[in-house]
Amino acid sequence: MLSGIVPEDFRQASLFMNEDTKKKNVLMTMMDKLNSKIGRDTVSVASSGIKQEWGMKRNYVSQRYTTNWDELLTVRV
Repeated sequence: MLSGIVPEDFRQASLFMNEDTKKKNVLMTMMDKLNSKIGRDTVSVASSGIKQEWGMKRNYVSQRYTTNWDELLTVRV
């Protein structure tokens, strides 16, 4: 959902989908107002899920030699 953030006046027209941007803007504004008034995540879109108790298994993750100083390779002679 956040990957499509662009200025409002810079939208690529879609040939196959008819988007009603005014309705989406009103809906998102109303959701933001409710969440700020009642509490965070009180109202959300269904695709975001209710509870996400799962987590990625990280048993076999390789070391991050190029991105983490603590996992940098050391050479002994």
